[in-house]
Amino acid sequence: MALLFGTEEIKIMSNNIGSGSSGAGSGGAGSKYTGTSTVNEGGINVGDSFTNADSATMWKALLEPFIAPVFSSFALSGFSTIEVGDKIPLGNYNFIWGTTQAGNVAVNSIDIIDVTNGSNIIGTGLANDGVELLPLPEILKTIVTSHQFRIEGTDTNTTPTLFTRNYSVNWRFNRWFGFGVQNSAPTTSANIRALSNKAFLSASNTGSFNIVIPANTQEVYFYVPSGKTATVLFVESSNADVTGSFTQSTVTVNGLDGSPNSYDKYVSFIGVGGFPSVATYAVTIS
Repeated sequence: MALLFGTEEIKIMSNNIGSGSSGAGSGGAGSKYTGTSTVNEGGINVGDSFTNADSATMWKALLEPFIAPVFSSFALSGFSTIEVGDKIPLGNYNFIWGTTQAGNVAVNSIDIIDVTNGSNIIGTGLANDGVELLPLPEILKTIVTSHQFRIEGTDTNTTPTLFTRNYSVNWRFNRWFGFGVQNSAPTTSANIRALSNKAFLSASNTGSFNIVIPANTQEVYFYVPSGKTATVLFVESSNADVTGSFTQSTVTVNGLDGSPNSYDKYVSFIGVGGFPSVATYAVTIS
């Protein structure tokens, strides 16, 4: 908040505090002040009370308002998005965080909570040192979902205030794609999972990606969770819609936990000679 006092007003205030007088309160000997603020100004708010506060205390309260700390970051190290069917194994893991205004964080006031697991407190009374090794049970998800953790701290303001930040580990399905000679598209779960071109889709199993097809490639294919709509545009041909050149069928792709997941397989035979130069298919899953 910008101060509303001019130079002369500040001089008058200084003299008033120094002589122990104030409109809202009463002064004592020397430069003491006792009273309750009736205005919001600088770092002083309506209702703030002072008892025998000296001039240095009053000026500090006015000109140096308390800056509340916040968590600038928070994460479970090594985990952000993982595949449905994957897990966080039982073990000890580093939670890492950062704060602004670290000097305004109360000593040993950091707590870390497993929100999804019944708001279980997994670390309490921690120092604000930015890292803590804490135990976690095995966390396995077999559907698209997330697991949330929260960090809490308390500031050192006159009335201490709790501040928090959340972090989620997300479970998502992969999509895969590849290309090669005619009839090279994998048909088994193991061979589909072995494809190197993969990435996570969104929480609703949507996303977009480009397939860069080498010259003379005969066949291109991709795999996405069943029930979605695929659109394929040929970028070098004025974004012509070539979705109709793909045949669609259903395959089973097992998760890392062995559970079967239904996927749609899309295959397009370009031709014996393929394209004469590199081509790009832009795929959108919606």
